[in-house]
Amino acid sequence: MDVTQQLKSDFISDKGIFWGYASVFNRVDNQKDIIAPGSFTDSLKRRKVALLWQHNTKDPIGKILRLTENSFGLLTTAQLNLELHKAREIYSLIKKGIINSLSIGYRVVTSRRDKRSGIRIITKIDLWEISLVTFPANEKATISHVKCGEPGNVEKEEQLTKMLS
Repeated sequence: MDVTQQLKSDFISDKGIFWGYASVFNRVDNQKDIIAPGSFTDSLKRRKVALLWQHNTKDPIGKILRLTENSFGLLTTAQLNLELHKAREIYSLIKKGIINSLSIGYRVVTSRRDKRSGIRIITKIDLWEISLVTFPANEKATISHVKCGEPGNVEKEEQLTKMLS
């Protein structure tokens, strides 16, 4: 299972640090799933989350620096390991706007199905990894760069959330 998030090409530092929403709540993705607010709470307390390339467990490409679940979604700060050749290639792809999406890999713990629409509403997730990917499943989860913003700045996070709403 994955949910994606588009990145802008200028949304990565020269140290390989980027941030954005890896998952956006209350949006129907291409798999006909909605992730409800609070779905990640328990999982974030239990385990570290891997940063992968294309959901391939043989391709860890960096580390997750921070995960914050807020009312809009799962705000993620991560850093590519630029000592790895693969991560430098990915960094270049992001800078050129060729790769612009994040996706989450997870196991559904609890969900319910909306009988009228058939959409599955996921209420609890066991999050395993966040990947940089080519093809997003949630095309509505796009972000814009807040050039003066730093991850962890609540005011800037609120601005970013408002822009995405």
